[in-house]
Amino acid sequence: MKTKAFSNIIKKNGEVLAIVFQSKNRPDGLCFPTPLDYPLQIGWHTQKAQRTVPLHRHPDLKYNVVNSQEFLYVEKGKVSVKLTDKNWKLVKKINLEKGDSILITGGGHEVTIGKNTSILEVKQGPYPGDAYAKIYKK
Repeated sequence: MKTKAFSNIIKKNGEVLAIVFQSKNRPDGLCFPTPLDYPLQIGWHTQKAQRTVPLHRHPDLKYNVVNSQEFLYVEKGKVSVKLTDKNWKLVKKINLEKGDSILITGGGHEVTIGKNTSILEVKQGPYPGDAYAKIYKK
């Protein structure tokens, strides 16, 4: 997997569970650290000078998404994420602060959102509701 120095890949038995992006280590320029076959493509534009992306649009494409992914960006405050394998065994606890983000790609996860915290969450749609989109630990 090609990623830049600002990302931290969390794996268990060869499976990528998450990629953590720390704002303090973000590279200059345009960077897409996610693999090309991921259903969510995360890109960072950090420009020192003005840059224009030429006028464009995207064609209608159909995708077959097998592995749902979830992206969290901490706008302000603090967030704690517990990552587990598919058997609910804790792999790692990640603490995120303002400007940090995480792409959750596998296993299970628990998210604790701190007081006075604001996050942006992005995941594939259309969303069928919790009854179909989530498997809770019993």
